[in-house]
Amino acid sequence: MSNVKDKQIKKLKLLYDGTCLVCHKEISYYKKNDINNVLDVIDISTDDFKAKDYNLNFDDVNKYFHLIDENGDVIIGVDAFIKIWKSLEGFEKWHKIGGAKILRPFLDVGYNVFVNIRPFLPKRDNCSVG
Repeated sequence: MSNVKDKQIKKLKLLYDGTCLVCHKEISYYKKNDINNVLDVIDISTDDFKAKDYNLNFDDVNKYFHLIDENGDVIIGVDAFIKIWKSLEGFEKWHKIGGAKILRPFLDVGYNVFVNIRPFLPKRDNCSVG
């Protein structure tokens, strides 16, 4: 029988804009419900964040939601949210909704609308999710 401490847990690296009020609220909600501690939340608005450290382009990371999965693959936009919903306990319903082929086009349109209005949304002070 293997010891749980011997297993290396690979976290999902969730890159988000901590100055975006909406982004902060949503990511805080995920973090609060991350009972298995699978999310490594990274605020791209901090001075020490460098997109190149993750082999990413800062303009892309700043525009689209990025997630780096346990294999190092970069997942963007709606697919990133679906991966989070799949990984967090209690989000099974959201994962099923996100994966429903009939609903996916609506999620993509909604996300693209958000991407375009996000620069105009209220900002918050630059501080990280607890």
